[in-house]
Amino acid sequence: MQSQQTATDCVSDITLIDQFGADWVDQILEIEKLSFSNPWSRDSFLSELNSKNSIRFAALSDSQLVGYLFAHRIEDELEVLEFAVSKAERGKGIGRRLITKLIDHARATSTSRILLELRHSNHEAFCLYDTCGFKPYGVRQAYYRNPQEDALLMQFVTNRPNL
Repeated sequence: MQSQQTATDCVSDITLIDQFGADWVDQILEIEKLSFSNPWSRDSFLSELNSKNSIRFAALSDSQLVGYLFAHRIEDELEVLEFAVSKAERGKGIGRRLITKLIDHARATSTSRILLELRHSNHEAFCLYDTCGFKPYGVRQAYYRNPQEDALLMQFVTNRPNL
């Protein structure tokens, strides 16, 4: 927990919001296109924004979106669907704050675990997830395109009783 406090302190000018609407899609798409070789489309984001199972958080700095996280609830699990921080703001603890907010949400809603996948070569993301308590549990062969690459599957198991 100590490292989470330190990361939070260095981004005190960041505001986290949740359950935002379609008015943020243009700013999300800007970050998305610069972050992923296969970015989500506007329609994909709008569809997720309209889903009753969508959990989403955004990080704002001076009213500008600098990061976002989309997750989807499936029974008692959350799956991270899309998560990015603008390149100019990376390494400042914003991603850690978004992940920590998701973990807090999971614990508050009796979620058993949070699932995600990442490119096998994405060491920066792996280190973030690992230090937040996520553990590898599998691999999806040739999951990603452009370039083709395996996905590492990770999970965070909450402290929910009876697991």
